[in-house]
Amino acid sequence: MQALIQKHLREWEKTGASPFAVELVRTVLDRVAQGMTDSHIIAYLNWRKRNVDKTGENAEIIERIKESFQTEGSRLWKATDEIRDELQRLEEERKAKKESIPPEESGAWMTPILAYECWKDEQRYKIGLIPPDAWGRGRSSGRKRKKDKPKALPPWLFA
Repeated sequence: MQALIQKHLREWEKTGASPFAVELVRTVLDRVAQGMTDSHIIAYLNWRKRNVDKTGENAEIIERIKESFQTEGSRLWKATDEIRDELQRLEEERKAKKESIPPEESGAWMTPILAYECWKDEQRYKIGLIPPDAWGRGRSSGRKRKKDKPKALPPWLFA
């Protein structure tokens, strides 16, 4: 996946684009590789545009990259399409590999009833480790119950 992103970034660097544009394309391609949707990437570009001078060159670069991202057939659109195809292929491989593993190896054999029985066996074993004369003592330095203090009489009774 990273090799595919690097290939597209080299193409962008060959065009002589500004370092800001190449960095912005890199972040867009990274976000596509993370599985972000088009609307999330557009929102990210809008956020980036909010933080630059509206009349400056960077705002225009962001706007052009946003248009390129949305225009079918552009270099950025093709790159995102290739990355998404690669992501889909990797996901299908992962699912096929997961389905090929027998349930005994994947841990799918553990049912809630079996898990409860294992837990009960473990508790029975741990309780068996406690010596019989150790039951019911509690902590020697445990919390002590506070003794109730007698309530003071209200001051108007003494006047």
